[in-house]
Amino acid sequence: MHAVMTEPAGGASTLAVQPQLGWEALASLLAEQEFHGYSPYGGLLAPEAVGAWLGDRARVICQAPEGLVTESGGGDLVAAGLWRHLPWDTQMLQVPAGRIDFLLARGDYRLALGRKRNIVRSLVEEARAGGVRHLSIRVDSGDLSGLHALQREGFEFIDGIQTFALADTAVADPGPPSRGLATAELFSMEDLEPVLAIARSSYRFDRFHADPALRAEHADTLHEQWVRNSCTGNAADTVLVARHDGKVLGFVTVKLDSELARRGGMRLATIVLVATAESARGMGIGRLLTLAAVRWALSQKAGIIQVGTQLRNVPAGRLYESCGFKLVASSLTLRALLF
Repeated sequence: MHAVMTEPAGGASTLAVQPQLGWEALASLLAEQEFHGYSPYGGLLAPEAVGAWLGDRARVICQAPEGLVTESGGGDLVAAGLWRHLPWDTQMLQVPAGRIDFLLARGDYRLALGRKRNIVRSLVEEARAGGVRHLSIRVDSGDLSGLHALQREGFEFIDGIQTFALADTAVADPGPPSRGLATAELFSMEDLEPVLAIARSSYRFDRFHADPALRAEHADTLHEQWVRNSCTGNAADTVLVARHDGKVLGFVTVKLDSELARRGGMRLATIVLVATAESARGMGIGRLLTLAAVRWALSQKAGIIQVGTQLRNVPAGRLYESCGFKLVASSLTLRALLF
């Protein structure tokens, strides 16, 4: 651990890297700042369940605080950030990659901005020293102090995501697992090659392809391997395919959040990847697959089903709304190149 004195807008404070920190202080900050990832669903979780989950999260971080940077003032924890290496992204994108998991600070806009800039500078310094060259973060679109702090420290906007959610109490009967002559069925290994072929040609507007610092062929490889890992059960809990006359027309992958289920008592299912063969676009295959994913998630007792798409992908947003989903959050992805 090392600490330095800084002078943010509110006066002197102590900035610490890998601090000796009581987990209660970090858990309190996480709860107060509505730790991203679960904040849209806070009203559906019992407060004691949220507290237990955040407490466990804070304990894990504080037991091995590598990547953690904090700022304290007046004896209180006022800001914190955490970064980590991304080995799989590094391998797929062929650039040493890392991610900032959270960036939090107490105070009004001016005070939070200064504190977050302090945290970001240290996170960047530590990530660079750790060999990271591509450092990314996803920030809630309403976090103006965070967005401005990152931009002032050299981060660039790459992508925006809109997140939709569906609570089980709001789910109407999704109907039969077919649309026209196409049907939605569970994936089998015989479907692997056609699914991978669809994956290779379907992803062009994601954050990897949108990032000019990354090569398109590496982004293609990442998605193909991501889908392959989903089909083998390593990156998804199920894969469903749309089929007509023996031909695969599209696929969808779904992941269950086991940690939230274990600690928060709520099963969250995420529709992760959806793609339709180019020859089948405009035939309602996306809707068929989305409703099939909803049906499967309900069979697994999911209390919440979520799905995300790019902010610019208005047709996809309308599709999800037509399936009963409601817009619950939006976020922005930024990244810095640490050379």
